[in-house]
Amino acid sequence: MRYKLTAKQCRNTLVVSAGFLVAGLLLALLTPAALVISLGGLLGCVLGLLQLGSYTATDESGIITRRFLLRRTIPWTDITSIDTNTVRSLTTVQVTRANGRKVTLGAPRTGAGFADPDFTPALSQLTAHWHQSR
Repeated sequence: MRYKLTAKQCRNTLVVSAGFLVAGLLLALLTPAALVISLGGLLGCVLGLLQLGSYTATDESGIITRRFLLRRTIPWTDITSIDTNTVRSLTTVQVTRANGRKVTLGAPRTGAGFADPDFTPALSQLTAHWHQSR
């Protein structure tokens, strides 16, 4: 199975970030302090572009996930739980490893402005695959 961010999620991330960039640049005409807003928008645009490649895939050996530029492979035998984590309005999937460390998966994710109607079925499939592969 392979889970990716939806096109709407990617578009919304870039639109919000670009909005901050444009607003910051326009406000910078009035006051130099507003450059901080445009720098935040620029950083958001860069992070948004990097998110376009986020995914989570499963195979017989475990979970492969990519967020930003980091790619991780987590063996099924190293996973102790699969849960959701909600921060503000964004819900992501977290995997707890045998050493206690939590890894947030690149996809699926859902939330206000980033709704994914397939989030719950994807989470169920991911959890079922984990239970079958242990």
